[in-house]
Parts: sequence; structure tokens; C-alpha cells
Amino acid sequence: MIVILMLLTLISFSQTTIEQSYKSFFTKNQARYQAIAIEIRKLPIDACKNSQVVVKINIDTNGYSNDIVLVQGTNSEVWNNMIIKTIKDFKGHWSPMTHNGKKHSINQEFTFPLLNISKNKSISKGYEYQKSTVSEGASVSKVVTHSISYDLNENCENSEYYYQKGIEAFQSEKYKQAKYQFINALKSNPYDLECQYKLGMSYLKLDKEEKACECFKKAAKNGDEKSIKQVEISCLK
Repeated sequence: MIVILMLLTLISFSQTTIEQSYKSFFTKNQARYQAIAIEIRKLPIDACKNSQVVVKINIDTNGYSNDIVLVQGTNSEVWNNMIIKTIKDFKGHWSPMTHNGKKHSINQEFTFPLLNISKNKSISKGYEYQKSTVSEGASVSKVVTHSISYDLNENCENSEYYYQKGIEAFQSEKYKQAKYQFINALKSNPYDLECQYKLGMSYLKLDKEEKACECFKKAAKNGDEKSIKQVEISCLK
């Protein structure tokens, strides 16, 4: 009975030590994480419909990221590739994970928010628990991951309002009105692929094929499947 209690105490102590090592890892890498997050938020991505991405990064004992995988990506492969490239190309390297004085490779998930903050919107900083794997015998366990949660940007709310008005007008065959509503929506969220596609369809209904093709090509460039097909149908004559 005494031996069992001693083993349980050792296990508990070891787990606490691992979590402390994780906290140290995140503290040392906080500035790098935030700098990468800023660069990702600069990318031309529809942040309103893709408020955050979750990326699993394998960091070796020298602090280099050998493998980067999107666990939760965006609705566009083009954007997903841009995010991975941004992380891969970011200068410098991570501070490696150390535990009991020894360096370990780590396979860690990071949450990167895509939304910028509007004025008068609050920022809540916190920690969320996610799974992570450390090399050389350390088991999968719940660990602390730094994350920042963002409220919806006011631009997103405006964009959604005008987009819905545009859909209503389009369904009522009021294509000129729909066009103006979609244009207004894109002013607030210029990377909304669905809205760009709908604007193109509105132009088609108004017999303005050149304008329509501009919209389809813009959305197709960012990987929108419907726009890619529409380019083939309407714009390759």
C-alpha cells in the first residue's frame, strides 16, 4: 500500500514537472508566436468566415520546425498553403522544449486567430488545453497552449448584413439592387469568396460579362470552386 502511494506521488510529481516545462516553453516562445500570428493576419484571407486556424508544428531539439500540418484550416486550399508558407518562411527558430535539463522534440498544436480587433472590442487573453506529444517517452497529455480569443470584427457584421440583403434582392430577381448590396459587403470584407461569386452572377444577370468575369477570376484565384467553374463557362470564349 505504501509502495503504491509512493508511485502515485511520483507520477503526480512528474506530471506537474512536465506541465511546468510546457509553461516555460510557451513563455520563451510567446513573442515568436505573436509575431507569426500578426503575419498570418496580414494575409488576404476571409477572416470573417475563418476566424482562426489550428496548426500542428513539429519542433525539433534545435528549435527548427520540421513538419507543419493544418489541423483546422480555412475554406480555401490557396489560403491554407499561404498560412503554412508564412510559418515555414518566418525568420529565426523556436526555443526548444526542455524537460529536466534535457531537450526534447515536440509536436504541438497552436491556435492562430485571423480576426483583427475593432475599436471598442475587448481582447481576452488566456490558455486553453490541447493535446501535445513530446519525444523520448513522455506520453500524450493535456498541456497549456497560449491562445488569444477575438470578438467578431465590426466589419464582419457589416459585411454579413449587406450580403444577406444582396441574397434577398438576387432571389427576388432585383439584380441591380443585389449588385450594390454585394459591392457594399465586399467593402467591409474584400476576401469573401462567396460574395465575390454572387456579385459576378449579378453582373451576368445584368449582361455585363466583362465585370462578371473580373469577379469570377478574383475568387477563382483564391481557390473558389464555383468561380473556377464559372470562369470556364463564361470567361474562356
